[in-house]
Amino acid sequence: MDKDISTKNKKIYLDNAATTKISEESLRAIREVSHEYYANPSSLYASGICSRKLIENSRKTIAAALGCEPDEFVFTSSGTESNNIAVLGAYFARKNFGENIVVTGYEHPSVYETMRFLEKEGVEIRWINPDSSGTVNVNSILESVDRKTALVSAMHTNNEIGSVLDVEEIAKNVKSINSRTAVHCDFVQGFLKNSLNIKYLDLASISGHKVHGPKNVGGLYIKKNLNFFSTVFGGGQEGGTRSGTENLILIPAFSAAVSCYDTEKNAAHARLLNDGLRNGLRELDGVVINSPEDASPFILNFSVPGYNSETLMRYLDENGIEISAGSACSGTKDSSTLTAMGLHRDIIKSSLRVGFSLENSLKDIEYLLNLIEGARRKLTPSRRGK
Repeated sequence: MDKDISTKNKKIYLDNAATTKISEESLRAIREVSHEYYANPSSLYASGICSRKLIENSRKTIAAALGCEPDEFVFTSSGTESNNIAVLGAYFARKNFGENIVVTGYEHPSVYETMRFLEKEGVEIRWINPDSSGTVNVNSILESVDRKTALVSAMHTNNEIGSVLDVEEIAKNVKSINSRTAVHCDFVQGFLKNSLNIKYLDLASISGHKVHGPKNVGGLYIKKNLNFFSTVFGGGQEGGTRSGTENLILIPAFSAAVSCYDTEKNAAHARLLNDGLRNGLRELDGVVINSPEDASPFILNFSVPGYNSETLMRYLDENGIEISAGSACSGTKDSSTLTAMGLHRDIIKSSLRVGFSLENSLKDIEYLLNLIEGARRKLTPSRRGK
């Protein structure tokens, strides 16, 4: 531990883009439901009917927050499963004419790896990479759509640098080019944090643990009457889209988290912290901010060139700060987003990602800035470009 910077045994969690602390309301729902509900929601006796009502009330709450009808929303086990179901289901329903898929080049691994699978199966994947500022050109996406495009998948809020893409505009224009092309959006990092008119889209994925709900529960918006192929076979739960007994404990907990989430309060606080960190980083010579100016206020990515990300993270962790180098689902791999942006290897290897929530304060930001400055004094720089 750095003796010059005292943590007083505190832990400051600044990795809220990876996951968030579960809310008290969500925990309360878990405790109450665990005690009072246990019957299978597909059962036809009284206890089962009560369980079904609990699931359906939760569906109504989350669908309303998302801006869709309850029968357009299905529960899944995660954002990852939602993305897999969406991409595969949309493509297989259009494979009779669809020969290509258009996708942004900085997607979450759950979309990226699914696209790679389809690519190996012979589908042409048209990757649209971000520029060096982290922005994906909307026109480049639209210019890649033709009469044989089965699907366009565009992430709303990038999980590594926070870039926000105008998926509404993309969806409207895609339909004017090819009305049969499905449009999917990974909305996991944007749900409840950014506005989105979901009705322009065909599919949108969300997750509970990004909004202070529990892990292992997510959801998928599927536009009513959309031509869609189910890839999860079994008992036909969730309208036949996602078979398997619904999670009677986590679904109401997800709903509770959504019900108590204050969008304006969270966004304003994230903006305050983001601005504070940006301004502080600008005063540190050599530090590079990788997130665009108009990125989501909940995420800020930056690099400390010459210092390896893992070394920096260990130093920060030893001194009470918990942050990551990028997508938690990518482990120790280089940032796929920064790589797609074409940034220098030294920028990629020294990147850090901060995710903000109401649990954080400006004092936390000040402490982080002091630690970064301290790290550059105390740590041995890595060999550049290695």
